[in-house]
Amino acid sequence: MAKSWKRISYLVLVLYLIAGFFLFPVLGSIALVCMLAPVVMAFYRGREWCGLYCPRGSLWDQVLAKVNSSKTIPGWAKTSAVRVLMLVVIFSVFGWQTVHAWPDPAEIGLVFL
Repeated sequence: MAKSWKRISYLVLVLYLIAGFFLFPVLGSIALVCMLAPVVMAFYRGREWCGLYCPRGSLWDQVLAKVNSSKTIPGWAKTSAVRVLMLVVIFSVFGWQTVHAWPDPAEIGLVFL
């Protein structure tokens, strides 16, 4: 089941982005699941979310990796310090944008799209 989901979930991501940008911007708020789920799940299952369930990872594996011949990640990018720093930066940026989009649900959705 997880492998078949991994093969098609990028299509869900593409449809989600199209629907969010052009039809229902408030749908962007659903992206919070894809941002919080790996953080929560990491405590119990490691990086399972990223490897099996993440639609963005599927997009990379199924589409973009075929274009990019270099599939290796630099060693420095795998360090805990860089990962924590990226997590803090990403959540800070989204938090800042959300505060400035408040209270309009459509604007908040666009922040996460």
